[in-house]
Amino acid sequence: MNTNGLAIGIDVGGSMIKGALVDGAGQIVKSSQGNTDADKPLDVTISNLIEIIRPLMQENVHGIGIGLPGEVDRLRGEFVKAPNIAKINGTPIVDLVREQFKVPVMLENDANCIALAEAKLGGGRKHKTVVGIIIGTGFGAGIVHNEKIFTGGMGVAGEIGRIPAGEGGHLELEDYVSSRALTRYYKNLSGLECSPEEIVYHQNQGDRFAQEAIRIMAQHLSNGLKTIIYMINPNVIVMVAINFFYMI
Repeated sequence: MNTNGLAIGIDVGGSMIKGALVDGAGQIVKSSQGNTDADKPLDVTISNLIEIIRPLMQENVHGIGIGLPGEVDRLRGEFVKAPNIAKINGTPIVDLVREQFKVPVMLENDANCIALAEAKLGGGRKHKTVVGIIIGTGFGAGIVHNEKIFTGGMGVAGEIGRIPAGEGGHLELEDYVSSRALTRYYKNLSGLECSPEEIVYHQNQGDRFAQEAIRIMAQHLSNGLKTIIYMINPNVIVMVAINFFYMI
């Protein structure tokens, strides 16, 4: 373990908060996780975040990075638009965490974090332009060029999941490619309510409705990837999918 560069990374999702203590080589030393409790008062979610960080702290931790879906105000250290946890918008997350643990804290869009990690340590290493995609409750993406996150003029570049999609462009790509999209496809086909994990299980058991639901989403995903390729022309696209996609 390289203890010279320990840092803590936090992923704040709509249902879970996950944390990891990482060494200078990018190896996970220790992890923790807990509920986000997005449906409860804001102070509950903030308390959960603090308690997930606490067991990861050590004297030689140099900083904490926090990622969450949505638009980030990097100067103020707060989220402008976090669609899955709207109550956190405008909350000075960086100040609250820094005050608690007395180390530098940085805030970033979660897909940008994934894209940067893949560009430096993962499937995008040694490539000039990398697009990282995260598929879960929504569809997030980040762009890294020359090992730096590209945020554009207003700081929101890479929000590919927000690209208009469907007839009339009234919906967005993430309405067609996400865990909630998959459950909707399956319900429309079968009349049954199932979790994404259950749908993938049924697909592996030969359920034709589950197979068709996954085929529909895969088609929309391929259309989204085609758009990325023509607009950004990356050297590589790295996809990181949450939970259910690993089962396919």
